[in-house]
Amino acid sequence: MFKNSLFLFIFSFPILALGFNESMFDFFKKFKYTLSPEIKGTLFLDQRPLKNLTVYLEANFLKNAYKRSSITNELGEFHFKPVIHSQRFKESALNQTYSYIGIYTYINEEKKYIWESQLSYVSPPIFIKDNLNNLYCELKNKEFRYFFKNINLESARDLMVISNCNLNGFLYKTEFTEDT
Repeated sequence: MFKNSLFLFIFSFPILALGFNESMFDFFKKFKYTLSPEIKGTLFLDQRPLKNLTVYLEANFLKNAYKRSSITNELGEFHFKPVIHSQRFKESALNQTYSYIGIYTYINEEKKYIWESQLSYVSPPIFIKDNLNNLYCELKNKEFRYFFKNINLESARDLMVISNCNLNGFLYKTEFTEDT
């Protein structure tokens, strides 16, 4: 009797845990979340390309952190492949999970952010893909807060990115200082 009950529990639990509308094989499916799209950019200082400079990418989702690095070429160009996170369980729509993208480098031992955003998504919005695919950054420029329309929720707050690059598609921008 105990063996039969144990057998039924072991094989019925995954089906019951998923709900009746889900395929029982979805339990074994990995869900993929694009934390950061492909990134291409060019770095300048005083209008001169920065060559042989290490650029760092940090992409975070829940408790998962991914770190990558790239070296600029003689034209100041750098590149990162997309960062994909895979997990067995699908995130609930009610889970207010944030994805973080931080791209930075060091100039004279000072950390310079190229891009920093912390937004709620499981796939980057189009404005992130468009801008990160063609970054043009003069590192002597001031950092700005760029505000983009939130296309997911009509009456929601605008989405913010901090960058010293020339971004496109934003509603407005304000100068970023540590006090604001």
